[in-house]
Amino acid sequence: LKDKTASNEVGEWVKLLPRLDMDLSRELRYEKDRLPEPGSVGVYDALYFSGLFNAGSKSMGLNAPHFTLPAEVDKRGKRRLILKDIVEAKFKYISFPIAVSLLKKELASMLSQEAFFLYVLFHDLSHGWELPAFERNNKNRSIQENLLEFASLLEEGKGDILGLYMIIQAYKQGLIKDGNLEQHYITSLVNTLRAIRFGRNSDHAVANVIRFNFFMEKGAYYFDESSQRFGVNTELVESTTRELVKKILDIQAEGIANKAMLLRQEYGSLLYKYEKILDLHQDIPVDLRFE
Repeated sequence: LKDKTASNEVGEWVKLLPRLDMDLSRELRYEKDRLPEPGSVGVYDALYFSGLFNAGSKSMGLNAPHFTLPAEVDKRGKRRLILKDIVEAKFKYISFPIAVSLLKKELASMLSQEAFFLYVLFHDLSHGWELPAFERNNKNRSIQENLLEFASLLEEGKGDILGLYMIIQAYKQGLIKDGNLEQHYITSLVNTLRAIRFGRNSDHAVANVIRFNFFMEKGAYYFDESSQRFGVNTELVESTTRELVKKILDIQAEGIANKAMLLRQEYGSLLYKYEKILDLHQDIPVDLRFE
């Protein structure tokens, strides 16, 4: 069921995308010879789940096409859907309990449902970020053909980390006026921990293990041994985010599967002590199941 009011509000964001996209392209040193096609975004409520679909994972947003090349956009356009009631339920029953259980106490109280919604929105907007460099370098092959079994892993990693980077830049440009960046950094950490719990067979989970380990290595995330809780070093988040965005986009643009494999080998395994900490909270659901 379409939420027309929320869709109109999100539509204002869509109008700003070409400007933000081109600004990011210059910042990250990616040539773009045209203004990107913003596409459309609709906000909906999911009304009914049953059977196997109810037993499976519940998507908060949908984006098509998923791997975005300019020629593909010209042919098909872009369309994105955000399922608002699923976003709200995952915040209430999963993300908020994770924050209370796993984050330093002074951080958990700063978690924001509004920041969570923007995180989901920008994740899906990031899937639509066009890759003209790949198209120039690989005229006869798709991203999936070049990156093989690592294509989905890189794309999910791009969605999360480029989404955060877009939020940072939008906030700095005054396009996001509510709250503060620290709320978005905390929300991003919570979402990293939430996605890791999907398990080793999930590309989204592995992509977030890579992000978690990369941020831990750079000091943007840390683990406090005395409280057994995670924290955020806000001064390091922006630079770390930019570095990982560039690393992932470079691999996608070059289309070299071996580089994706090396990224996974270096950062794609979670330390046992962190696995055990996450395992202590089996009472928090991994995903939703509607009665």
